[in-house]
Amino acid sequence: MKRLRKILRWAGVLLLLAALGAGYVAYELTRPYAAFGEETFIDFPKGTSTAGMSNLLANAGVIPHAWVFLAARALYPRRALMAGEYRFSQPASVLDVYDRIARGDIFYYVLVVPEGHNIFEIAAVAEKLKLFPVADFLRAARDPSSIRDLDPKAPTLEGYLFPSSYRLARHTTPTRLCQMMTARFREVWKQLSAPANVHDAVTLASLVEREARLPVDRPLISSVFHNRLKIGMKLDCDPTTIYAALLAGRYTGGIHQSDLANTSPYNTYRHAGLPPGPIGNPGKESLAASLHPADTDYLYFVLRPNGSGAHNFSKSMEEHLAATAQYRRASQHQQRNLSAISEREWRELTARLAPVSESYLRRLVADTGIPVEPPFGGVRQKTFDELERSLLEMEEAYTRASGSGDRGRAQQCRNAVIQAKDHARLAARSPKASTEKKAQKEEMIQWMLVWLENPGIFPAWVKLRKVKM
Repeated sequence: MKRLRKILRWAGVLLLLAALGAGYVAYELTRPYAAFGEETFIDFPKGTSTAGMSNLLANAGVIPHAWVFLAARALYPRRALMAGEYRFSQPASVLDVYDRIARGDIFYYVLVVPEGHNIFEIAAVAEKLKLFPVADFLRAARDPSSIRDLDPKAPTLEGYLFPSSYRLARHTTPTRLCQMMTARFREVWKQLSAPANVHDAVTLASLVEREARLPVDRPLISSVFHNRLKIGMKLDCDPTTIYAALLAGRYTGGIHQSDLANTSPYNTYRHAGLPPGPIGNPGKESLAASLHPADTDYLYFVLRPNGSGAHNFSKSMEEHLAATAQYRRASQHQQRNLSAISEREWRELTARLAPVSESYLRRLVADTGIPVEPPFGGVRQKTFDELERSLLEMEEAYTRASGSGDRGRAQQCRNAVIQAKDHARLAARSPKASTEKKAQKEEMIQWMLVWLENPGIFPAWVKLRKVKM
């Protein structure tokens, strides 16, 4: 009897210890790890064992002990653990960590490349995501060796970096991204079953992509370019002129007379035929439109004045001039009646379109003619007259902000002028800038330095300065 009582007593002790142990394990599994430090990334290569994962997690300070993760594995032995890189940014329980790895909640950057984006715009978006510097991407994109089998004449990968959304690991290289984008292009090109000359088709598609705003217009715009090429007529395509300015490092957001006279082979106002290569990366619809243009006699097109984004198409210069005059009259009327985009509206716009840069948005808005309330419209400096108007507007905004005690707005005005000054300095120092361009930018820098020294004296100073110029 005594022996039975002793056995029962020990059994009770063991059950109590088991219960306490189970409770402790449950506690360790479910409590967020209080000693978690800072954001960390952990990469589990393919083939990493559960023990290997548990050690990596414990050593990185994501979980308290490796054995707790092994306990989670014992509870859920059928759930496969996924290799890849994971981001841990806040305290979590071991079960939550285990669940994330079992679900494959791998960390990715999402790079969204809109249709028509060129290599410079893609590079800017990638840098804003902190993937890699602009220069690194441009270096990779300027090496066309990976698409030589498709296009032996391609000067760069421009045109073959297919616009889409890409999920990228944290350590994705520019070369790897270019490989992913060109692979996607190959898939789409194969779907189109196109026997055509790839180089010419993609080059023309890039022009269509930059000109068209509505899908229905793509085949019609393509027909205009095809018709002009047939008769040896110059394409006179504005986006090619912009691209030539980009290549020269001189594009400031608008087209100048000097751009139209630029001798670059990309300038279709100076040279007949297609440019040497694509000026952007067209989507599938523009590629299809390039391959299958509408059957028309059109030689011209211009935007309709109703703001729909549609174009008016014409067969003769007389019809085209009438359509162009109608568009200009409507544009001037609209600009006189437009109210400026407010600070709140600008912030909403930039938030919705992130990660698109503010400078790129300013160019887009400027093309529409819609004014932006200073300082969010930035400082425009295509010409001296434009710079003067812009700095006078900024001076008014700065004075109002200072008078009302809004130091934040006043500093934003100063920051906008500083940014414009730095941009002008870069343009002046460009080895590709002409002597005339450098002199223009140096003078503009002087204007902005005076503004920054004392915005209040700028209106009087600039009047005297213009007399001496």
